[in-house]
Formats: sequence, structure tokens, C-alpha cells
Amino acid sequence: MDIEKLHSKLKKGNPKERFEAIGELVKLDPTKILPILQEAAKVEEHDKVLKRLKKNISYLKNNITPQKGSNITEPSNMKSDIFGSDIVVPSQPVEIPEATLNKVRQALNSNDESSQLKAMRFILKNCATPLVPELIEIALNRNDKQFILNSLELIRLLKRSEFSNDLIDFMKSDNVEVIRASLAAQQSMGALSDVLSFLKDYAQSENTELVKIADNYLEKLSSGGNEDAIQLCTELKEERDRKAKEEAFVPFVPEGMEDLLPKKMSDALEEQKQEKSAKKKQAVLAYKYKSQMESEDPKERIDAMFQLARANDPEAIELITQLLANESDFKVIASGLSALSQMKAQAALAAIQNFLSHEDDRVRANAVASIDTILGEDQPKPMLERMLKDPNHRVRANAISALLLTKPKECFLPLHALVNSESKDENVAAIVIIERFQQDTHLTMLEKFMHSNDSRVVEKTRSVLENWQGDIELSKYILSGGKDFQQFYSKHLEKKRHELNRQEDEDDKENNDAKSPAEPQVKELKQESEEESGLLSNLLKKFRF
Repeated sequence: MDIEKLHSKLKKGNPKERFEAIGELVKLDPTKILPILQEAAKVEEHDKVLKRLKKNISYLKNNITPQKGSNITEPSNMKSDIFGSDIVVPSQPVEIPEATLNKVRQALNSNDESSQLKAMRFILKNCATPLVPELIEIALNRNDKQFILNSLELIRLLKRSEFSNDLIDFMKSDNVEVIRASLAAQQSMGALSDVLSFLKDYAQSENTELVKIADNYLEKLSSGGNEDAIQLCTELKEERDRKAKEEAFVPFVPEGMEDLLPKKMSDALEEQKQEKSAKKKQAVLAYKYKSQMESEDPKERIDAMFQLARANDPEAIELITQLLANESDFKVIASGLSALSQMKAQAALAAIQNFLSHEDDRVRANAVASIDTILGEDQPKPMLERMLKDPNHRVRANAISALLLTKPKECFLPLHALVNSESKDENVAAIVIIERFQQDTHLTMLEKFMHSNDSRVVEKTRSVLENWQGDIELSKYILSGGKDFQQFYSKHLEKKRHELNRQEDEDDKENNDAKSPAEPQVKELKQESEEESGLLSNLLKKFRF
């Protein structure tokens, strides 16, 4: 959608349309969009829309304009001094007390940007690698682009190659800035050649900015002597040259003769040749990834599974399930389950169910999530019902999310257990479930969380309430700190019930009023019909012999 249509939507649309228009506009040219958002902010009255306007205006103001002639542009967060220019990263991790690590974890989980940055600076100064996997997990589960970019910049500065594989999910992002930051981190770790398949996909994208980024990194790999990159660059150049020639070629067609010209046999043969070539290349790549699945390197096995899943290779399901059956590395197993879920592989459900009893809770949690993704929200999932009693809260939370629509009664007690738990992690898991389904009946739980002693729980709850898609009046009452919510909730439902009944009565009255004017007209028509019938009868009598 172009800027003019989005601008019109921002000015004339309803709150929901204006909210969505802001999200689309901010993806476009910042120099053109910033004045539009500033103008809209002056007249906007809806709290939720105004908040999003201010947030995106602030982001665009802080966004650095790329330098001319640069093939790879760096976003504002990629500045070398984002964590302070005085930071020196140790070559080896520094031993840190567990109590200190817990404080850093709490800061990372908070919604306070300054606390998060302080925690990240601490990780850099001490090369605190034990905290990096948790940082990555938080970034993947949080819908906060700036936090994600800051996390990737931290990993880039650490230059620890063991985290290369953990960035795969960031490489699949739809956001160009996140992809750019991921590639910068991979380059700093010396792992750029491990993501060559991603670079190929980016180079063939319709997004011109993404194509430029991919070309730049492929050129770096090629100049370093990477044979696969050199071959890929050659193939891309040939393909682009061919397309350029096809687009530039304009055959001469006499006026009025367009429909009479037959399709050239050479064109048909060329299409067949290209189709065979494409199938041959796909077969070669498939063979490469199938062989790669036997590699001793876990990264290679993980990459191969995702590539086969992305290509929808007919043998992918069987190959991945066979690999997982003999796999011991839990990271590879978790990645394989994600690959199967991406394929919506119902044929793999039986194999995935075996991992519901795995000793590692992360594998069990991924198995539940994969089954949920494959079957969808509405299909029954009886195999997951026992997971509602799993000892790990992440597994239980995933099971509740998977079963809440089809088995609400069975999910009631497990969800309340998360809500009433003394563990803040379990509280947050409950909030995430409530956020996903947006059911007004769960608002009493959110009202309870607003009185939590943990700032992370309160801030997460506030964020959900501010973006609530259900009854806005109820969510606003909780945010305002109103007392006796249960009593207010009951009165509110009674009020809505009366309004609905009154509306139905008014509709019935309007329908009856609409019918009444027609009754005299019907009588009049009936009378005219009878008069015409009588006249016809008299005429027949006059002409009777």
C-alpha cells in the first residue's frame, strides 16, 4: 500500500485502521513519514493510537540516515558506542556470583530500557556468556525490535562463535534491520559461511534493500576465497543478466497483428530447459543437505533440517524424523521439531509425540508447541492433555495454549495454578496465554496481576491491558486502579444485557412500524381488485346472448 492511501487511512479511518496504518507507514521512507506522523499526533484523541504515534515518532527521530554510497546501512542501534565506547570485552568469561547473575537476569526481564542496557553492559564487561542464551530467549519471545537489535549488537561485540547457531531464528525475521544485525553478528563470529543458504534466499528476495545486504556479504565471502560463495555469485549474476535481457527485449509487432502471432517454438523449448535446470539445481541442493544431516557438527545438522523443510522436499519429513530418533543433542532435537512444525507435517505427528516424554523440558515444550502449530487451534489434541500436569511450567503453559479453545474445562485449573503461583516466571507464562486468546473472562486474573509485588509481572500485565482487543471499558477500569473489580464486572455485564434487550425491542418495533404502512395499501389494492372484478362481470352480462 502506498503512502497516500495509508495517509488517508490514518486521517479518516477508525481507531483500529489508524493503529494499523501507523505500523505500515513506519516501514517506509522515514523522511516522508515523520511529518505525517507528527501531524497526526496533534489531532489524535484515541489513547492507544496516540501512544503508538509517539513511540514511532521517537524511533524515526533517532534513526540515523544511511551514508551515500554504502552497500550495507547500519541502523541507529548498530553504533559502536551504544553500550559505551569505553567497554573492553575480555577474551574469556569472568567468574560471577550467582546472586549477581540473578540481578542481571531480573534487569533483562524488566521493561525498563535503562536497566536493560546496564545489564547488557555488564554482560559485555565480564564476557558473561552464561547469560547470553537467556538474553536470546528473551529477545525471541519479546515483540520489541530495539531490544532484539541491542541483543544482536551485544553478541556481535562478544565475538563468541558458540552462539552462531542460536541466531538462526533471527535470520528468519521479516524485519530487514534484524536480519542486518544478525549478519553483522555472524560476521564478527567468523560464521558467515555457515549461513550461506540464508544469503542466497536474501539475494533472490523482492526486497531491494535485502538484496543489497546479501550481495555485500557474498562479495566479502567470495573475496575471502569461499568457493560456495563464488559459485553462488556466478549463478546469481547469470540469472540477473538473463532477466535483464528479457526485460530489455521488445519485439517488433505490427499494429493489429498481436493476436495473429504464434508462440515461438524456441520460447517453449527455453521454458522447458529452464524448468529442467531448476529441478536439477533443486535436486543437487537436496542431495547436499541430505548428506549434511550426517555431519558431526550440530550446526550443520540443524541448518540441513531447516533447508529441507523450507524447500518442502518430499523426503524431508522422513529424514528429519529418522535423525531425531537417533539424536542426543537437545538443541538439534528442538530445532528439528520446529522444522517439522514449519512444514505443517501431520505425517510426523506420531514421531513428535514420542518427545512429549523426553527428559529435557525444553524438548517437551517444543514438542507441545509443534503439535499445536501443526493441528491448529480448533482441532482436538488428546495427546497433549496429560502435559497439563507436567512438572515444568513452560510445558504446561504451551499445553494450556494448545488446548484452551477445545478443552476449556480441563485448562481451568492448570491456568489458575500458574496465576496463583508464587513463581513470577509462571505468572508471566499465564499472562502470555491470556494475551494470546484475549478472553474477557480472564480479566479478573489480569486485575490480580496488577497488584503483584514483581515489577516485571505488573508491566507485562499493563502492556496486555493497554492493547486489549476485548471489552475496552473493563480493561480501562483495571488500568485506572478501580476497586471491587468483580462487582464492577457483574454490573457491567448486567448493563450490557439490558442494552442488548433494549436494542432488540427497538429493532422489533422498527420492523412492526415498517409493516404497518403497507396494510392500508393492501386493503386499497384489494378494493380496486374487487371493483375491477365487478366491472368485468357487468360487461360479460351485457354481451351475453
